[in-house]
Amino acid sequence: MIPSEEHKNFFKKEGYLVVKNIVPQEKIDMLYRSMVAVFQKYHPHEQEDFLRGVSWENTHFHQRMAEFRKQDPRVFSALYDSMQTTVALWNFVTDPILAGIAAALMDEDIAGLTTTDALLRMDASGDTRNKLAWHQDSAHFRQNAKGAHGVVCAVTLRDLTADLGPLEIVPRSHTLGTIAIEGSVKDEERYNSLYSQQYAIPEEDIKGFERESLIASRGDAYFINFDLVHCSGANTSGMFRFTVICRYHKMLANDFVPGRLIYYPTKKS
Repeated sequence: MIPSEEHKNFFKKEGYLVVKNIVPQEKIDMLYRSMVAVFQKYHPHEQEDFLRGVSWENTHFHQRMAEFRKQDPRVFSALYDSMQTTVALWNFVTDPILAGIAAALMDEDIAGLTTTDALLRMDASGDTRNKLAWHQDSAHFRQNAKGAHGVVCAVTLRDLTADLGPLEIVPRSHTLGTIAIEGSVKDEERYNSLYSQQYAIPEEDIKGFERESLIASRGDAYFINFDLVHCSGANTSGMFRFTVICRYHKMLANDFVPGRLIYYPTKKS
């Protein structure tokens, strides 16, 4: 799938683009099977068949995950960390269709991209510990100095309703450029923190801009400019919101900072 000129112009003007039904169901199912397998590693006596029905929709699985997170948050975080390096996740985010769309939106060939920070977000209902305030990804990820040289891709794994807390965005806010903000957690500590790093942008910086909720369906992908201001929606559903996120960067640009992916064993388990 190659974005049309109309789509590319919309992305440049608004700072985001939603592509409907772009991720095949088999990739979504594969990731769910990995999640269930890791859950059962920590609960070997669990008898429930979580694989029946549509993946990511099993109500009892969501309930058991919520109990696990509440009863033993540090072991739950070991499950979370395990999922971030699964073959299922990296198979998902290195999909040439998603990468090709990101490349086209940055007027780059796919051979000139690098990808970092693949993530399966698990946003629990009522969570405040890891809910992100208004922020730009360019503050968190500094592979390029220019926000326009990076694209965030996010895919919802189940149909989003308002109570699940869809992504909140500020269209056209990427025109502000990268806003200098100090982080809430020291960089050397953030890999072992139970709290997400925050680079919260003050409300006054986005005063006058409209806000929008990105309601999406299972398998939809949305692409956003690294400088677009956005935040996590409030999940009040009683269920988890699962989202795959990946960052693409213009590797051949003069402002690109090369780096290596390093596996950090965590102290949480």
